[in-house]
Amino acid sequence: MSIPCCCNCVNLCRFLNKGLSDFNLDLDLGSLTKAWKYTFFKPKFIFHATYLSEKIGYWRYITIYRHLKANPGFEVFPIFKYIENWCQDENRHGGFFSALLKAQPQFLSDGKAKLWSRFFCLSVYVTIYLNDCQRTAFFEGIGLNTKEFDIHVIIETNRTTARIFPAVLGVENPEFKRKLDRMVEINQKLIAIGESGSSSGEELEENTC
Repeated sequence: MSIPCCCNCVNLCRFLNKGLSDFNLDLDLGSLTKAWKYTFFKPKFIFHATYLSEKIGYWRYITIYRHLKANPGFEVFPIFKYIENWCQDENRHGGFFSALLKAQPQFLSDGKAKLWSRFFCLSVYVTIYLNDCQRTAFFEGIGLNTKEFDIHVIIETNRTTARIFPAVLGVENPEFKRKLDRMVEINQKLIAIGESGSSSGEELEENTC
């Protein structure tokens, strides 16, 4: 990792400590490494995953914010009135990791980088879609169609990500959504099997072959 990158991370930790001090708290990373087992990930994995997390977070929150501004009748919690700045924070965090990636061109410039980029996009998009389809009540409660909301967020995130990643996914191809919906069906069957306590996968195999 470059010296500027390390300096930025140190400054971020100082910022967090300063913010926590307002609540008489501090961030003792040393104690965390002693008290918890942790796994080391190389920076290239952290940068890609965190960039995507921040950008997709931005598009999720800003889409909800704009929807509620246009449809105030669904604004069921007062906090929704104040999330625009939070949205922009997510966007700025993504911009920070975009700068880190640009400062480390080896993470973006070869064939492996293209494969990793597509892998992280696929992992994040599928996870978001499957998770949200398990809790549609929230989105329906604020007047959103869960699947339409997720596809919009995925497309916008993918377009934004294409500005920095060397490769992204063809999420605007109808086949992509068809496969996502197929995974939702399979995931629902897996959940049902888990809840039934059955250890057999015969029913799942019959329905997915």
